[in-house]
Formats: sequence, structure tokens, C-alpha cells
Amino acid sequence: MAATVLSWLAHASAGVAGGLLAKESYETYAGIPGAMDARSLGAATLLLLVSIAARAKLGDVEESAAGHTGKPVLAIDLDECCCGYVPAFIKFMNTNHRTRLELEDFTSYMFWEVPKCGLASREEATDRVYEFHASRFFAQIEPLRGAKIALDHLKQHFELHVVTSRQADIEPQTRAFVEEHFEGTFTGLHFGNHFGRSGAKISKPDMCAKIGAVALLDDSLDYARQCAAADLPVFLFGDYAWNRGRPGEKLDPRITRVANWRMVAQLVTPAVIARS
Repeated sequence: MAATVLSWLAHASAGVAGGLLAKESYETYAGIPGAMDARSLGAATLLLLVSIAARAKLGDVEESAAGHTGKPVLAIDLDECCCGYVPAFIKFMNTNHRTRLELEDFTSYMFWEVPKCGLASREEATDRVYEFHASRFFAQIEPLRGAKIALDHLKQHFELHVVTSRQADIEPQTRAFVEEHFEGTFTGLHFGNHFGRSGAKISKPDMCAKIGAVALLDDSLDYARQCAAADLPVFLFGDYAWNRGRPGEKLDPRITRVANWRMVAQLVTPAVIARS
């Protein structure tokens, strides 16, 4: 709960400060008397300081929570492992942009590399994703069947942390989603901001190292390779077009495929990870 409040405070303060500065900039451009007055600039500065302090405190809260149970930390990806981000994006695209996308069309998780998306560049794909986040379809993302039950089983043996590449911009919505559908499941949430328009980006290996994770569950073959190269065991989740790899390709021995949550509950144990 404290993390959610701090996250909201950080984003709300930054948003109001940005609005104040934009207003003052417009008034300066328009030649309106009183533009850039000390009172408005002072308020914007104070709000930015509040935002910075809230972000710092949020980091302290989550870092102090990591590993406090004495159980080994297991990092869990969110989208396409715990919930269906791409199915909701497909509904958005097919409804608002008249595409005819299906899940099998996504041979890459880089949406600008999916021909039927019709996105010419990474920048255009980023704009489209931000449009999706502002739409009603983003709020319709659903948890994957069996995820909550399997995660609660894993929680008997592990301390669970969400490690997601999601943008910092949607951190409040993400935390609210996790609290609604996975209440009491995760100790912390960590954001890589890989496709954010601004802000620092943190790799999956670095996020896992920061929380002392003993393994990662993720649907991305790219992230699996990165973490395996950093000597972190990975459970590659799901049978998705984007994570099947090349025909005949041999995976790093530290990568184990798990087709569904039932398989995860059976195979992901401290003993199996130790052997990895």
C-alpha cells in the first residue's frame, strides 16, 4: 500500500509541475503579463522536489523489502506471463486502426517488426503503444488462467518479485492491476522502462541482480538469453510466436522452457534452480 501511495505521489507531483511549467512557457510565448512569476516557478520547483523525494523513498521501500522473508527471490515477468498484454493490444488495434491482427502474427515483441501492425519505426510503435495505454483497452488486460494459483504455490518456497520492462509512465496503473488480481502475491514491483519516452532504462539482468533473484520467469527469448549470459537461470514461459527461436536452435542450458503455469508449479523449485 505504501508503495502505491508513493508511486501516485511521485507521478502526480511531476505531472502538476509539468503542467505549471507548460502554462508559464505558453504565457511567456504569448506575452501575457506575469508569466514566469516567482510564485509559479517556486510551486513547480517544490512539486518536482516532492516527486524526486517520493521516487527515492519508493526505491528504499522496495529495496528494503527484497529478501526480507529469508526465502530465495524469484523474479517474475508480468506481461504474457501473468497477464495478456498483447491480446488487449490486438483488440485495440483491430478496433481503432482497422487491422486484422492475431496473436500468431507477433513473431516479434517489437511491434514495429510485425508487418500487419503497419508501424514504420520504433518511434511510431512507441506512439501507438502510448495511445493504447490511454485507451479503454489497456484497462481490459486480463490475468492469465492459472497464474494466481501457481504463484501462490511458488510463494511457499520463494519470495516473488515482478520484474517488468513496462514504462515508468504506467507504474500507477500497473501497481493497481497487480493489487487487484494478485493481492498478497508479490513483495515488490520493479520497472525497466525499456520502451519509455524518457527516463532511465534498466536491463532485466540488472533488475534481477539488484533484488538478488536466483532465477527469472519470462516469455521473452531475448531477455532469457541476456539473463542466461549473466549466469542467471531462466524459465522461458509459454509457446508464443516471438519466443520459439530458430528451427533447430539449441538454447543455453540455463534456459528451461515451461509451456504453462501447471508446468511452472511442477518444475520451478529451489532444487531445480540450484542444479541449473
